Amino acid sequence: MGEAMSIKDKVKKSFFYKSFRKMQNNKGLLSESLGDYRNYSKYNFGNSFCKTEGSLDGRIIRQTHILEKGMSLEHPRKGFGQKKIEDLLIYIREYQSLGFDMSRFSVVNALNTLDAYVEFQKKLGFSCEKLEKELEPFRVYMNADLESGICKIQKEELEKQIQGAFPEFFRSRHSIRQFAKKSVEVELIKEAVALAMKAPSACNRQSPKVYYFKDREKNKEISSFIAGNTGFEEDADKYLIVTADISSYTNAYERNQPYVDGALFAMSLALSLHYYGIGSCFLQAGEIRKKIDGVKKAAQIPENEVVVLFMAIGYYKDEFDAACSARKPLEDVLIVK
Repeated sequence: MGEAMSIKDKVKKSFFYKSFRKMQNNKGLLSESLGDYRNYSKYNFGNSFCKTEGSLDGRIIRQTHILEKGMSLEHPRKGFGQKKIEDLLIYIREYQSLGFDMSRFSVVNALNTLDAYVEFQKKLGFSCEKLEKELEPFRVYMNADLESGICKIQKEELEKQIQGAFPEFFRSRHSIRQFAKKSVEVELIKEAVALAMKAPSACNRQSPKVYYFKDREKNKEISSFIAGNTGFEEDADKYLIVTADISSYTNAYERNQPYVDGALFAMSLALSLHYYGIGSCFLQAGEIRKKIDGVKKAAQIPENEVVVLFMAIGYYKDEFDAACSARKPLEDVLIVK
């Protein structure tokens, strides 16, 4: 019996057995990844043949937030985003022509935001007469109770909310793009990261990592790779890079787990930073491989780590604007069956 087990162990350690196991694993990974590709290519709104209500909802919400972000900058341009506005109106008209429900959150929020944009630009001395006329037929769908566009935040009030009950604390956090001209101390970053390490992860593998650069020039270099920080790239005090080590996972069924664990950690980090009075803005890392490789080279991130997302961080100003980023109604999110 002992000899038989010994032979079995030898087989398991053999080159051919390992090669076979690797081939099986790669076959499963390829099959599952192809399944991901088929589903995503069919339903993502970049596919012009996908005309579902959900795909148009996503397109409208994304386009709306681009305008909100522009209004939340410290130095917004007069009349910014004219092409973005034209495209958003095209999406709304297409939504209507397809017979979808015009009282849906995506449409109401978009129309409210366009209306807020008109008022915002008037304060900057920019006329939006053409847009006002185009909005007239849609005013019946607007909802004054849905806060859209931007909101003004006082740091003094924010600090009270941070020390309040959990719902108040949680709701008080916004992604911000205006930061105080004061450098965040590395010791405070350590405190926030240590707190965020309580975030759950698959089988407690704790694969996420955070890259923080004290050097301003290095932060400037990192910011050049980020697509979502246009207009405030130099206003942020620092940039954090959240990664996850793919070496912590196995087989095809865990292929997406690094991003799940990394995102759970990043949300915990954002809340931890908020607790310590540090504002943040999530910036996605959904870029082509060449660009991500450039980031990894600049930040000296090893090949076995994936870049999950970036975060712009800095202290809160005494008063600042933030995108309202209105939320969908509960019934659109909680499905009770």
